[in-house]
Amino acid sequence: MIISGAKQYINRLNAEKFSGFNDWRLPTLEEAMSLMEPEVSDRVHINEVFERGGVNFIWTSDRTNDGRIFILCFYDGEIGLEPGGFNAWVLVVR
Repeated sequence: MIISGAKQYINRLNAEKFSGFNDWRLPTLEEAMSLMEPEVSDRVHINEVFERGGVNFIWTSDRTNDGRIFILCFYDGEIGLEPGGFNAWVLVVR
């Protein structure tokens, strides 16, 4: 999902009070990094409680001065910078 779609998705979750809450948001880079596992588990660097085959790249809320957005890549265990048109997954936090 591109970043504008991610924002719309989060707005919808908040409007619907998903799970009784209306303060869902993208994680900061630091919050997202807390999910990173040092060792690969089933080809990804994320705990096995998360779905496999789908959560490879996630958006974070952190941006550079030129507007690129930090993403976290669980597939190769790296941090990246991408424009808002890049397709990444959304994991929301509150």
